[in-house]
This record gives sequence, structure tokens and C-alpha cells, in this order.
Amino acid sequence: MDSLYSAVGYLFGAGAEAEEEVQSADKPEIVIDPESILCQAEGDLYKYDSRNEEWAEVPGVGTVLCMITEGDDKFTTKFIISRANGKPIVYKMLDDNLQLRFDAATNSMNWLVYSADQCEVLQFVFNDQKVETTVKRTIAIKLIEQANQIDFAKIVKEDEESWVIKSHEQGKVEENYMEVEEWGENEEAEFDPEEYEEEEVGGFAKAAANSRVVVPQEFNREVDDSMSHNRAYVLRLNEMGADLGLFKHHEKFADVSGLDYIGKVKVQDTEGNDFQPFKMMPHQRDQKVLFLTDKEPDVISVMDMHKGTIVEQWAPGRGKLKDIAPLTKYEQSTDNDLIKIATTNSYATIDPRTKEKLVEEFQMKTNPKFSSIATTGLGQWAIGSSDGSIRLYNKTMRAKSKLPGLGAGIKHIEVTEDGKWVLATTKTYLVLVPTEMPDSFKLGFDVRMGKKKPSPFRLRLRPRDMANFGIKEVDFTAAKFNMGKDTEEKWIVTATGNHIIKWNFDRVKKGFLQDYLICERTSNVSSGGFRFNRADEMLIAETDAVYCQTTRNRIP
Repeated sequence: MDSLYSAVGYLFGAGAEAEEEVQSADKPEIVIDPESILCQAEGDLYKYDSRNEEWAEVPGVGTVLCMITEGDDKFTTKFIISRANGKPIVYKMLDDNLQLRFDAATNSMNWLVYSADQCEVLQFVFNDQKVETTVKRTIAIKLIEQANQIDFAKIVKEDEESWVIKSHEQGKVEENYMEVEEWGENEEAEFDPEEYEEEEVGGFAKAAANSRVVVPQEFNREVDDSMSHNRAYVLRLNEMGADLGLFKHHEKFADVSGLDYIGKVKVQDTEGNDFQPFKMMPHQRDQKVLFLTDKEPDVISVMDMHKGTIVEQWAPGRGKLKDIAPLTKYEQSTDNDLIKIATTNSYATIDPRTKEKLVEEFQMKTNPKFSSIATTGLGQWAIGSSDGSIRLYNKTMRAKSKLPGLGAGIKHIEVTEDGKWVLATTKTYLVLVPTEMPDSFKLGFDVRMGKKKPSPFRLRLRPRDMANFGIKEVDFTAAKFNMGKDTEEKWIVTATGNHIIKWNFDRVKKGFLQDYLICERTSNVSSGGFRFNRADEMLIAETDAVYCQTTRNRIP
């Protein structure tokens, strides 16, 4: 059984009468086997009062017990809050859906509970600091074992244990801090407006004119900005395949930042067959756009942007391709042909001008389940894996540093241009890792980080925001830094469901992990990023809308 029990009615404001009703409902009584208890602690239970923005003690329950117990099999664990007499108040599976986080400053931890359409934030305050350490350690270990279905000791080395556990801390909080920016205006652009004017031209424009068809169940998957031209790309999937849409930004001094539709072309292979890419990347100053697809998982499809058609396919011959990346972070703004690729158990540099395509490669003896790759301004690279681990490289050989996973698999990985920070996206949280060693200016790309590696930051939504916005499930889109040769990284943007989140990177680096802007949209947000060299302009793709979302300095 994985549910709230007994006091759930009281916790959601129904009162003592409702609580008794829940207790007497026709449900089997939960009996906790003392032999299954891994650890437990006494403490007090609080509920977040969103109206007064404070923690309020849950009345009528007194001192409670927090118990971590064995589940139904080796890698499942139960998270239980019970009364002193052993009757459970909260009885849940211990996993990332709890959004559980630690707060050392208040000797507490907090998590989310749901009932129908309501969402509440609960807090457990430990009575004993030594027991608190034991419970938090057990929770951190069991979350990783549950996510990976493998013993903790086989994933994380003994000297890395504290590095993993510290990541559960929710960070410093400055109660009176107000974000320096606020959301600005945006103007949505239609993907394929019915009324348009277009000159009689060839190339991409001609291909775009010939591809206009009405296809049901279309949705935008990905948006990306050009590093070379006033252009933005939108990958839109449909039942038959996909279209690549082109937009241009409003002029520099326009009243509202926005996008104007140029046209679209079908995404088809060299035989004219439709396919649905899961990855696109502009290449060689936008002369080409590269695609990866599950239909032909071992090839890279190359669209000639002068013609608006797929003209060739590159087949490195190393199995299913998981990701591709430019040779350096902003190499897309040059004519360089070379790119990086990652498969589940190898990485390589390919040069499409050569017959073999591969010019450098490294094959792992085991299968690390690589999932994403990103490069720095100097050409170092980071690879994320589905077990959450991150490897840092500067040469085609074994990794200089391997960072253990924090539990969840990595969906996407980013690196700052200077290589000092790695940003990884998982389903329910972001991981931000500083790579600069504390005793030198050297980076983990160039030296083994070992025991001295700086602690990672785990970025999650504030529990009160999840409660206030009714966010029941978190599934972050690929998180990205603002980008540009003439600007430093100051912001991180991602989305979950119909909510856009913009983290203040400068504040995060100081340990304030909950300083971000959040806004609610009318439909699901599928992709987000920043306009090149414009830190205040974000490109957002919703299911059926594309727009440039701005922020501005907050008005005093």
C-alpha cells in the first residue's frame, strides 16, 4: 500500500472529525514489522501555511516518529510518519516523487503529499541531531538504490558518500530577498499562419511552399536559436513525421520581442520517407541542420539549408547514437565540419569529409549507458549517463574525473564556456556541479577531482510553489544556460508541464538554490532556451505556440 493514512483529512484542513472518519474507513490496518525498520527518529510534524507563509505545527498529533523501513523487495523502501502509538499518518514509497529535501539550518526535512486536487508541504523537525544524520544518510542511500536497482556501494565509493548526501540540502534561504528581474511581455508566433505572402524563390523557400499540408495532432518538440543569423528553428512533430520551421526575431528596437514566421519544410530522409527526429543541431554557420532519429538510430541525417532537404547521411558505424555536440561550445558559428558524438558505451569525433567518418574514438569495456554530451569553449567535454554519473574529458581516453550519480538518470547536459560549471537535467531536479578545484585554478576536466571535489547543487522547485501552482509531477525539459560569446552565463531556464522556470545562476553559486522566477502558461512547454547573446530573451516552444519570453529589471 502506497498512500496517505489516518491523519490525511486533518493535514488537508478537514479537521478531527474527518480524521476519525478516515481511520474508521474500510481499509486494512497497516502493521509495521519492527524487523523491517532501518532507522527511525522522533520529532515534530509541521504543515506549510501558504496564507501566512510559515510553518504551522499539525495540531493533535504530538510527537511523531519518522521511520524508514524495508519495502516489498530489496530496492524498495517505505517512508512513514506515525503517531507515538504506531498508527501511521503518512505511508509512502520512498522515491523522487516525494520531492524530499533536507534543511540542516532547521534540523528538518520536508516533502509533498497529495490528496485529490490538493497539494500540501509537510515538514519533520528532528529532536536529535545525531539521529537526524543517520536518517538523512539512509534516505539518500535508499533513493539512489531505488533509482538504479543496485547496491549503493557498487555505485558510490566510500569517500564520495558525503558528496552525494550533501546534495539533498535545500540550500540557504534569504527571506527578504526579492529577485532583481520579473517577467516581461511576449508575443506568440504562429507556426504556419494561413495568410502569408511569399516571393517566387527557390531553395528553402520553395521547399517550404511545397510542404504546407494540414496534419492532425501536431506539436512542437524543440526550439533552438541561430548563432550566426537572425533565425530560430522549431522542430514540430506530427503523426506522419516532422517539419522544421524557421522564424526570425523582431527588429532590435521593436516594442515587444517576438518572432515572425518564415516557412517550414518536411523532414524526410534521402529516399523521401518521413521521420521524427529526437535531436536537431544547426551546423557550419547554419548551412546545415543535423538530426538524430530512432528510426535510423545509427546515422546522422544532414539537411542542406540552401535546399531545404536532407541531402546525405553520416554513418559512424558505432551503434545507436544518443547525442551529438559541436567540437567546442560555439563551434556552430564557424565552418568547422567536426562534431562530437556519443553512443551508449563510446564517444568519438567525426569528420564527415573522411570516408570512415571517425577520426578519434574511445570505446568503453563496460556499458556506462551514456545519454548526453556537451563541450566547453576550449573543446573539453562532459558526458552524462542514465545512472546519473558524469564524466569529464580533455582527451580521447579515459575520463579525467568521474562524478557519481545522485540517483536519477541524466536527460541532458550543459557546460559553461569556461568549463567551470556542469549542468545536468534529470526528471525531477537539476544538478549543478562546480569543476574548479578548491586548492587551485585547475578544473576537473584536466585533473582528477578525487576527495577534494566541490559539493554539487541540486536545484528543485520550492515546495510552496508546487503546492500553490498545483504541480503534482515534475518532468524538467533540458535545462540551458544563457549563451553567447559576448556575455557570461547568468541564468538557467527549464520548464515542467505548463510552467517556465528561470534560475538566478549568480545566486545559486552562492548557495541560494531556491531563487528563481516561475510563470504559468496555458499549455505544455516542450522546450526552452535563450537567444544567442541575449540573456534577457528566452525562446519558448509550447505544444502549439512559439515565442520569445523576456524578463526585465523589477520596478521598485
